[in-house]
Amino acid sequence: MDNQMQILLEKIQEQMKQQTIAITEAVTKNVVQQIDERFKMIDDENKQLKNSVKELKEKIKGLEMAKKKTNILLFGIKEDKQEGLSLVKYISEKLNCHLGLSIQEHEIMNIYRIGKIKTTPRPILISLVSYWRKMEIMRSKNKLPQGIYVKEDYTKEILEARKTLQPKLEEERRKGNIAYLKLDKLIIKSQTDANREKRKRDPSSSPNVSTPRKENELYVAPKKVNTTNAYEYMARVKSNSLREKTNV
Repeated sequence: MDNQMQILLEKIQEQMKQQTIAITEAVTKNVVQQIDERFKMIDDENKQLKNSVKELKEKIKGLEMAKKKTNILLFGIKEDKQEGLSLVKYISEKLNCHLGLSIQEHEIMNIYRIGKIKTTPRPILISLVSYWRKMEIMRSKNKLPQGIYVKEDYTKEILEARKTLQPKLEEERRKGNIAYLKLDKLIIKSQTDANREKRKRDPSSSPNVSTPRKENELYVAPKKVNTTNAYEYMARVKSNSLREKTNV
């Protein structure tokens, strides 16, 4: 009897052990599944937030670039403590004098010096009303006297990118390639590419350019097409028919 009870107890204990293991595994699996789902939700939300932040940064970057699109920075202009509003008149006259332009005072939307006061003159930020006027100034900037120069008003990110690309720019130029910076991008063209573009622009190869005639070559004018007026044709036919009737 005791042996049977012992065997029965062992079976019950084994069953309880198996049930405990099964319950533990089921609970663990369920908990892990819930945690995985929760982590997936968090990961998806994190990706969405990152995309939103990226889009916002791009929009902010675009707004900053649009704001600076008509701006220029003018360096080397002597600083006067009392310049104030007279700076608009002074700068417009200065640019007109050296660049041969006709900038009106109302074309300067905003103008002020940037940075802290130093021993050297601070640069002047000029916001122009129109982009084409800005480009006129930039195209003529080489006419400015020594010590005075103009630069684009780039965003902080673009300035950092251009600074990073400067060594590569100088290296490409030493190789003999045509290299320049466009915003935050380095544009490189080899001499072969440059010559190919030059040949494309050469007017001598253009099919629209007429070849001059040789001195002894005769010019034959194109034959004129004989276009008969419809009314004249009908009148002629009618007249011929009347003559035929009369002769009869």
